[in-house]
Amino acid sequence: FALVQPQLRPLDSSIRELVGTDHPVLAAAAHHFFERAGKRFRPTLVLLSSAAAAGGDPADARQQRLAEITEMIHAASLLHDDVIDVADTRRGAKTAHRIYGNKVAARASLLLARLKDVQVVELLATVIEEMVQGEMMQVRALPQQLLEFEHYVDKTYRKTAALMSLSCEAAVLLGGKPPDHAEALRAYGRHLGIAYQ
Repeated sequence: FALVQPQLRPLDSSIRELVGTDHPVLAAAAHHFFERAGKRFRPTLVLLSSAAAAGGDPADARQQRLAEITEMIHAASLLHDDVIDVADTRRGAKTAHRIYGNKVAARASLLLARLKDVQVVELLATVIEEMVQGEMMQVRALPQQLLEFEHYVDKTYRKTAALMSLSCEAAVLLGGKPPDHAEALRAYGRHLGIAYQ
C-alpha cells in the first residue's frame, strides 16, 4: 500500500466525481458508498501491476483511470450482492441500493469504453461476465456443492479473483507491454484474489 499511497490518496474523491458529475442521484450514491472506504485492495493491485511492468515508474493516467474503474466495478458488485441478499446494512450503514439503486456499473462501463483499448474493454467485460457466473453459482449451489473445495475455488475466482486478475492484466496492456507480461500479472492477480477471499 505504501508504494502507491500517493496515487491511492485521491482515489475516493476522483471516483465520486466520475460517478456523479452530471447525475445528482449518482453523486449522492457515490458519496454514500465511497465515504466508507475499505482497504482499496483492488486499485492497489492495478497500480502495483502498472509499476511492476514499467520498471517501478508510477501508473500513467489511463492506468490510474483503470484503478478507479476497477474499484467502481467492485462497488457495483457489492451493491448487487446487497440486492441479491436483500441486505439492509453493509459495514454498519444502510445499504446504498436501498437508498439509490444500482447505477454505478453503467458509469464504470462508460469510463472503460473511453480508455479506447479493445483488449482492455474485452478483459473487463469478461470480469463482469465472470462475476455474474460466480453469483449464479452461489445462488444455485446445492448443499453438497457448498462442501466441495473445487466449487468454492471456482466460485471465488469468478466472484472475487477475476476482477483482480484481469485488472492486473489490463493494467499491463495499457502500459504497452507484450501479452506475456500481462499474462504473468494475470496469474499473480488470480492467486492473490483467491487467497484474499
